[in-house]
Amino acid sequence: MIEKSYDQLSYEEKAELTRQVLAEIDEKYKNDPNYRAQKKRLKAIIDKAWANADGSSH
Repeated sequence: MIEKSYDQLSYEEKAELTRQVLAEIDEKYKNDPNYRAQKKRLKAIIDKAWANADGSSH
């Protein structure tokens, strides 16, 4: 496999990578009440960032 920098990844590849990282974070902190309390806020920030990244919000 040829490694790419993050900037070279397609939108779909970036989205998949983000999903994988978030799944790892969820697994690591699933029993942490502080993380669970912040999760909705975190998701809203990430969703907004992805909406801006794909240009659909302009």
